[in-house]
Amino acid sequence: MPHYWWVNQNQSYAAEQKEGLLWAPLKASDGSSRPHWETMTQVEPGDLIFHYANQTVKAVSTVLAKAVGSPRPAGLPADLWAGNGRLVKVEYRQASKPVSRHDIPEAWKLDEPQHGPFQHDAGVKLGYLWPVSKDFGDKSARG
Repeated sequence: MPHYWWVNQNQSYAAEQKEGLLWAPLKASDGSSRPHWETMTQVEPGDLIFHYANQTVKAVSTVLAKAVGSPRPAGLPADLWAGNGRLVKVEYRQASKPVSRHDIPEAWKLDEPQHGPFQHDAGVKLGYLWPVSKDFGDKSARG
């Protein structure tokens, strides 16, 4: 059974969509890791990912392969991330009509686990890749 994920891509959506991938660094500039980057190791082939950028869900993708170590892809903003990271190959499917975060029912967001992509006020957390529940994923995938 596939798992569902939410990826925040404000600055990387166009480049990652063009290349059919997700990429997250291993370490921040201070040498520390981030839990929302470590989730890349949990993604499995067949999982579904909701792609969020500029306050809308723009696409849904299917994971094609587990994460592998990779230097930052050339198309990603060099001023934001450097060094090595993890890369996941995905197949993007653009939404025929992007879904605004405001159109996602608040109850769905508030029902999500604390480790998911939503804040206690139903806003979207900063960070890259977050798990979402099967219930949220099933309802969202149905549109």
